[in-house]
Amino acid sequence: MNKARYLSAPASLALLLLLVAGAQTAPQRVQSSAAKVAAVFQAIRSEKLPALKTLLQSGALVNSVDSSGETPLMVAVDCCETESKNVNLPAAQLLLKHGAKPNLRDRNRRTALFYAIESESGAAVRLLVRHGAEVNIEGQYGETPLNLSIQRDQITIPQILLEAGAKARGLHNDNSPLHIAAGSGNVTVARLLVGRGASVTQVSEGATPLQAAATARKAAMVKFLLEKGARVDARGERGETALLSATTFGDYQTVAALLKAGANPNLADREGATPLLYACMGLSPDSLKIARALLEKGANPNLGPQRGSPLASAARSGAAELVQLLLQKGADPRKGGEEAPLQAVLKQGNRLRAQMALWGYGGEMTEAQRRKAQAEAEAADLSIVRALLAKGVSVSEGASRTLLIDAAKGGNVGIVQLMLQKGAPPNVSDKDIPLSPEIAQMLKNDPEAAAEMVRTPETFGIPTGKTPLIAAAENGHAAVVAALLKAGAEPNLSDKNGKTPLLALAGAGRSKMARELPGMREAVLHRADEDNPKPVSREVKPAERAAMNKWADEGDTAIVRALLAKGAKVDERDRYGRTALMLAARLGRASVVRDLLEGGADINAVDVSGRSALMQTITDGRRQNAPQLFSQESQSLLRMYTHSGGKQDAATQKQVAALRTVVNKEHAAIYAQAISEDLEVLKLLKEQNADLSLKDKGGATALQLAQKWKYGAAIEFLSRG
Repeated sequence: MNKARYLSAPASLALLLLLVAGAQTAPQRVQSSAAKVAAVFQAIRSEKLPALKTLLQSGALVNSVDSSGETPLMVAVDCCETESKNVNLPAAQLLLKHGAKPNLRDRNRRTALFYAIESESGAAVRLLVRHGAEVNIEGQYGETPLNLSIQRDQITIPQILLEAGAKARGLHNDNSPLHIAAGSGNVTVARLLVGRGASVTQVSEGATPLQAAATARKAAMVKFLLEKGARVDARGERGETALLSATTFGDYQTVAALLKAGANPNLADREGATPLLYACMGLSPDSLKIARALLEKGANPNLGPQRGSPLASAARSGAAELVQLLLQKGADPRKGGEEAPLQAVLKQGNRLRAQMALWGYGGEMTEAQRRKAQAEAEAADLSIVRALLAKGVSVSEGASRTLLIDAAKGGNVGIVQLMLQKGAPPNVSDKDIPLSPEIAQMLKNDPEAAAEMVRTPETFGIPTGKTPLIAAAENGHAAVVAALLKAGAEPNLSDKNGKTPLLALAGAGRSKMARELPGMREAVLHRADEDNPKPVSREVKPAERAAMNKWADEGDTAIVRALLAKGAKVDERDRYGRTALMLAARLGRASVVRDLLEGGADINAVDVSGRSALMQTITDGRRQNAPQLFSQESQSLLRMYTHSGGKQDAATQKQVAALRTVVNKEHAAIYAQAISEDLEVLKLLKEQNADLSLKDKGGATALQLAQKWKYGAAIEFLSRG
């Protein structure tokens, strides 16, 4: 609160300040009313009771307001205002004795009683109540003194207010006192409220007190409300019950209390989601215990909305033990709405956890920890797939025939091998997947959405003609590629864009992941969150970068060699006329370029613009794409910190400056590495007699292109002769 108030009337101010300091000054000599008001507030804050008494006796306005709309009484009962940071109770008593009105409001329509409650002073609250403070008055947003005291988890003050006539029931700002107490778990206050008539069945903001307690994971409160007659299966405005709330937020003790009281485990919300479905999302350490308790009380494992099922939810979460439990209790292994359980685990499951392990959580895991975490994640998904297939789920008939594509994309070789053993066709294409009616309608009637779908078809589930082998190669899964080839996968099948497995690998693979995935960049830039509100920076160590690139090169060269050994056409082109050699050169992948050349790739082949692999290394190589991609990510992060609203404190400014330094240093390192990778490719192509005199459709040679793009390192290299 602003303490620089009423600085007018300089003639009298000096006298008043002397008065506050303790000087004996006759009241009649104080002339200015504005100065008197300023001195009153100063006397209260500095806790000079004699000075305050003298001022009041001299006729100072006891109910005056300062520039923020507060009265002297409000300041007296506000512990934040005084020098000792305690409520100035003697001053409040003196003010009330001289006629201070306790029900005057500040600019937020709050009275002194609100200030006393926020100061957590029961004595001040009693004093105000004795002098007529209105206990049911509402603030600007409908809040009452009682609601405020309960929100602050107080016990004594709510009792004082209730004894003074505060209403225990009724809604204020869409909140009842009991709902607030239920959400905070304050059973003592809840007992006081119920004893004074608060309803345990009243609905506030679409929920009962029981639902509020269940949502907040307050098991003791749930038991109390049930003892007092709360209806265990009462529904909120969205059809949710307390049991649904408890399972959503994953608290076993609360769920157990509700089930013991007879909660129906099969009551669903308006969308058809049951408590078991929420439990099977696997978001809580108690998920397995909760699901088991629900099933023991008769939960139907096959109930769920049209869009999902408990089993599909468990599979999607990668919760292997939950999947086993549901199957034992009779869950239909094929039921899942829009996404069957097998599809759910293949598309999601523990893939993210495995990928995070692969990247070592930003370099913070040891190699042994990384391998262990990745193995555990992949083993959990494999056990889910094995359990579903053991229940007769097909991977060779109908829409299930294409699930091998999802498995190949995920990279879990154990799952791929198991599905192949069960008859999954190795050359299936996603063109066999029918368009959903919703997507077909959007393609027909929404030009803007249709354009986005054409640009990123896989995001919308639009078939691209991709095969399992293309998916595995594109994502750099060498072991999966080997398994598919062994099972008879055709290495020259292409998707709708003319992309074969070899082209897919050359344009992406592990190298693309190692250099462009957020996993690498987030090792440099840790995003702020609630637990880490300040930006934190850490440079990628050279050893980490080298390890990533080594991992990428080993995997991608293994895939190239495996595909070529099985007869992959090395000079096959995509729809832009690009060969695998061109794509690998653009990504600065010297090891892949070398293998392709050894496999007979045409070093002087050109794309639709007439540019060879060597030319594209200059115009579209790593120097062009790597720093730009990093810059977009890092600058976006910096903007998040520097334009987050309001002024930054000195500590935050220092953190941002440190982050900017690391960003700039990392950008320079990536730029230098990109040039080094381009030069390595250029050197290799030149050694293999790439034609330097070739001209593109614009009539430019490689050297002229380097000059046009002002690529100094390339100009110097090509000019050596």
